[in-house]
Amino acid sequence: MTKDSILANVRRLLPELAAAPDLEEGRTLPAWVVARLKEAGCFRMCMPRSWGGPELTTLEQLEIIEALASVNASVAWCVMIGCDSGLYSGYLDDGVARELYGSLDAVQAGWVYPGGRAIETDGGYKVTGRWIFGSGIKHADVIGAGCLIYEHGSPRLDAEGRPEWIVVLGKQGDFDIEDNWDTTGLHGTGSHNYHVKGGFFPRAHSFSFRQPAQRDGLLWQRNDTFLRKMAAIPLGVCRAALDFTHGYLQERQDFNTRTPLRNSPIVQHKLAECELKHNAARAYLYRTLERQWRCLESGEVPDERLRADVWLSRVSAFRSSREVILALYDLVGGPAIRRGETPIERAMRDSLTWCQHLVGKESGYEAVGNLLLNGSVVEGFPML
Repeated sequence: MTKDSILANVRRLLPELAAAPDLEEGRTLPAWVVARLKEAGCFRMCMPRSWGGPELTTLEQLEIIEALASVNASVAWCVMIGCDSGLYSGYLDDGVARELYGSLDAVQAGWVYPGGRAIETDGGYKVTGRWIFGSGIKHADVIGAGCLIYEHGSPRLDAEGRPEWIVVLGKQGDFDIEDNWDTTGLHGTGSHNYHVKGGFFPRAHSFSFRQPAQRDGLLWQRNDTFLRKMAAIPLGVCRAALDFTHGYLQERQDFNTRTPLRNSPIVQHKLAECELKHNAARAYLYRTLERQWRCLESGEVPDERLRADVWLSRVSAFRSSREVILALYDLVGGPAIRRGETPIERAMRDSLTWCQHLVGKESGYEAVGNLLLNGSVVEGFPML
């Protein structure tokens, strides 16, 4: 499959997803949706060419996920997470990776930041921990869990004095899933907590983002690859909300004056402002990620300015999209408050939720400012 064939498959699937019963009802993607996404090739986007995968560029991944988000943010979110299978597998020995990820359509889930303790034992690690935001975990083929390696009751430090951080990879049944995902938005992602107590994970099924990947290719040159595609979701939802509002305003009248809303200077001003914010955020993201990709193609290392732009363009997409959707919510008015009557209601809930993710929070500004002024990365932002 290629980017064009996967995108064509997705576009054919969009009407089916749009017409489906409430995909939020089960708080996780229905099995038929997962099956259709696999058939479309969505989860194989990052699989390497050496395995027969498409190995899509960051910009190609964005385009596909953005299209899915135009219909349903939860579906797009699960694809964005699920296709990390191709990325994580690149940090393993190739033979081990081929065995663990037995299909190009293998689905990844898991929280890679350290929520667990790993104690070295013969051949691997004994792991105890609890992790949050296991998006798509109930339909995942491989589940990741971030851990700190403990020794003598304390985190073991690496040569630079940092706690040793690894990710262990397991299968369904290696973790206990807590059915606790009941949230404001992104309700269909099934981002349940999960835990394990004293579980054994082979050393060969673990890796560290602080170590180079074991696979050649631009997707595995920097450890921020799995974050780059995230902003496609707010951009896709926001664009769909704008398009809906354009059509909605054509048909509606002001409640008091009974004049068309499309003729209201206030409405015109606000809609134009929303278009500006969305288009600026999207252009910033795509332009920045194109610069980053070209930098990697040339064999150069991104400097502090480019690294800052990569993070800021992502934050901008998340937060600007929320601002635009809130403004559209006000423009649409009463119908926007009714669940399921317009797409604006769900977009509002989803936008409130996605901005609680690390990459959508304002705390990222301090980390970027520190990088620009001091050339260093603060704790908690290892992918910057």
